[in-house]
Amino acid sequence: MSQEGEEMSEKTNFWQRFRTKQQDKTPTQVFRYTTVSELFYIMLGTIASIIFGVCLPLGLIIFGDLVDSFIDRASHLCSFNFTSLTQHYCPSNITLTSTNFYTAISQCNVTEFNFTFISYDLKGRTNEQVIILVIIGCVNLISGYIRVILLEISAEKQTRTIRQTLFQSILKKDVVFFDTYKVGELSVRLTDDINKVHNGIGNKLGSVIEALTTFISCIIVGKIFLVQKK
Repeated sequence: MSQEGEEMSEKTNFWQRFRTKQQDKTPTQVFRYTTVSELFYIMLGTIASIIFGVCLPLGLIIFGDLVDSFIDRASHLCSFNFTSLTQHYCPSNITLTSTNFYTAISQCNVTEFNFTFISYDLKGRTNEQVIILVIIGCVNLISGYIRVILLEISAEKQTRTIRQTLFQSILKKDVVFFDTYKVGELSVRLTDDINKVHNGIGNKLGSVIEALTTFISCIIVGKIFLVQKK
């Protein structure tokens, strides 16, 4: 029983040591080969990813205002009595309707003295909102391009450093070290494993930041509009 107890304790200590090593590792260790210039690229790429993620909720807000412009125009027309306006202020050959009101009203004798007319500049409002949407689209395109370029450059430099470090470490090993690995296993580590690191710290990192930014900004925008409606 004492030997079994010693074996169990040895196994427990082994797994405890294993867990400790795993817990000591953090995601930031992936960037331990990052230089100052590469860290600068990552910071700029992160900022570009945040801007890219914010563009979606901003575009949805402007698009919602654009839809509201058409709804407000329809509700604005519903407040008029077209029959009364046609009889009192328009020539006999003109009949005002909701479809031709804004084009035919200029031919009627309507002034600010005999009719309180609140003009609704649909074209002006839609032009303004479309311009804002175009600006948001340009910012989205530029920030997305900057994000991909900077993060990919940083990832490529880091993986090159990792590959060189690993290769130099392999060359310093004894012959016995190579007997513990299968044929081609080390070359796989130099290619496939490092490519996985490249994918994780490259454009996919920007995609994660973009998704988180979009999620958080959409919640904030929803809360703001919910408070305004109340």
